[in-house]
Amino acid sequence: MTASRSELLRAIGEHLEQVSIPRFQMLIIVMVTGLSGFLASVVLLHWGFYAMWLRYGVCVALAYLIFLLLLQLWIYRQDRFAPNMIGVIETRDAPVNVSSETEPKEPAATGWLDWLDFDLPDFDGFVLLAFLAAIAFALVACGYIVYSAPSLFAELLLDGILSAGLYRQMRDLEPRHWLKSVVRRTGVPFAFVAVFFMVAGGVSQTYAPEAVSIGGVLRHYSTSPR
Repeated sequence: MTASRSELLRAIGEHLEQVSIPRFQMLIIVMVTGLSGFLASVVLLHWGFYAMWLRYGVCVALAYLIFLLLLQLWIYRQDRFAPNMIGVIETRDAPVNVSSETEPKEPAATGWLDWLDFDLPDFDGFVLLAFLAAIAFALVACGYIVYSAPSLFAELLLDGILSAGLYRQMRDLEPRHWLKSVVRRTGVPFAFVAVFFMVAGGVSQTYAPEAVSIGGVLRHYSTSPR
């Protein structure tokens, strides 16, 4: 009998939940990521980067790089778990040889946009809705990443630390870099957040050409005749 990769990840994730608080750790990482994106926007605006759609896209990309760096730091701090985790894997009832069985596919992220299919009363409402949708989607993406933290951290441990010790014992374990696993799990949510904010920024400067930030758009909206 051969355990699949998904079964091995489940065992590691369960162990992490017993010995640590992975979702709280991921919440801190996500909060620092969001703060870094906000600060990047402030700095770029100070440097004269006035195109909101492009600035927001760059800021989300920079925030994602910070997110990856924080996960790299998390991996470096988890070396103490490696001996314990290998022991947990070896003593499981499931067999030691691990195959590279295909993991279940996650639901497509494009379905999250279906609720936006309705008529808007005016352009003012569209601008506000664009920003609200961008913020809402960012919160949903953050919630998804925090909720899936145990399985994501399990992949980081398996591919970033444990693989070196397990490859010598499990010939069927497929080599995989931790960065590939992270991008596969988080790349789509971050990409959609970037698209939402870029669309919101572009629509906003079409609506209020003088605005260079959300504050300027809100001032234009509050002073425009109804």
